[in-house]
Amino acid sequence: GLINAVVQMVKVGPNDKAADPGMGTADFLTAVMDYRARLGDKDADQRVFGIDIDAMAYELAVVNMILNKDGQAGLQRDDSIANHSLFESEMNVVLCNPPFGEKSVERRPSVLKQYDLGHHWVCSATGKWSKTKEILPYQQLGILFIERSYKMLTNKGRLGIILPEGYLCTPMYGYIRQWIIDHLRILSLTELPRRIFLRSNVDLRSNIMIAQKLGGGLKNIRESNYPI
Repeated sequence: GLINAVVQMVKVGPNDKAADPGMGTADFLTAVMDYRARLGDKDADQRVFGIDIDAMAYELAVVNMILNKDGQAGLQRDDSIANHSLFESEMNVVLCNPPFGEKSVERRPSVLKQYDLGHHWVCSATGKWSKTKEILPYQQLGILFIERSYKMLTNKGRLGIILPEGYLCTPMYGYIRQWIIDHLRILSLTELPRRIFLRSNVDLRSNIMIAQKLGGGLKNIRESNYPI
């Protein structure tokens, strides 16, 4: 239900290439194929791409794809956070439900330096955040996946991502909001029921964020003050 809803919200089109940089068992990708098949699309399985570092997740994703008409050719077992330029600016749609929390972190300086959100940010007296040259000792993967998803998008490409409410509300995460507003046009935010991820033992409020990569004349929130 939730996954199908996100796919419908990003409106995957007949020629769109869609990807998930942390695909798990590829549920987003099979939902894309199903959504397009119901609209008469015969070859959507050739336009879905997924990456996951976990061997078991990758194997399950392959099985999941085979059970859902195929599409496994677009799957890769890889570290999408470290391999930060894979599929760069190639995808019309990126869908992601990244790992949340302090236990899922990236510590490699060589990886963190490739990300704005892998750096230390400072907040000015006016409330504006700016990135410094200092690389963080570690960063949550959930935060890095926001930027990783963005890197994969074409100009005006659409992102559907599930984020903890803390990233969107807590003062310490103001730099994340600054980065999002500077790089993406937010189309919608949908609050999810608190216990929706019961099986993963994550008890937190989360939101679906649908956004579009800025570029080609698209204005961000600050420039055009548009309704979300």
